[in-house]
Amino acid sequence: MLVHFFEVRNCTFESYKGEPVLFAPYDIDDDTLMKRGFRRSKEERWYRPVNMKEYSYIVYWAQYGDVDINDAASQNINNFNMPMPYVQRQQNDNTANILCYVSVGLMALGFPMSILGTILVGGLFFIAALVLMIIVRVKYPQNQFGKVLCIVYIVLAAIAIILTIAAMIIIAIVCNQFIQDCESCCHNIPG
Repeated sequence: MLVHFFEVRNCTFESYKGEPVLFAPYDIDDDTLMKRGFRRSKEERWYRPVNMKEYSYIVYWAQYGDVDINDAASQNINNFNMPMPYVQRQQNDNTANILCYVSVGLMALGFPMSILGTILVGGLFFIAALVLMIIVRVKYPQNQFGKVLCIVYIVLAAIAIILTIAAMIIIAIVCNQFIQDCESCCHNIPG
């Protein structure tokens, strides 16, 4: 892969003493190389150390071909956020998935605890499940299981709210009908 670093074209991206560097081609004059931060190695090759932001930028854009770093790109490099490496993401996903499974378990235990115990005990299980899901969404925002779980909990909350409103409306209608029936009964009683 070649990196075109401003006017120093056709640099190679390699490792030197365990660090990522750009090696300049042999046909570039020394003044230009020094101006762009290149150093001379013991082997008489010009190289420039690459910082972490530049490294992320180069590695990401290398998948599309040669990388061109110029004035426009140098402004983007400071704001560039490369996606996390797969290994780091996988470790985070494992932790997030465990938290999601615990959240699902707490949510599932909340229903029988509400019936067998009290609503308060079941409510504590529901709250603990929601707190774990919120932790997953905040700490691991890219986790797919956490995203799906969040959507499922939102849908369940919406269904619970709709059913509660429907139950309240039905209870109001039944109470109103009961009061009307009592009034009609009371009018028919002699005396």
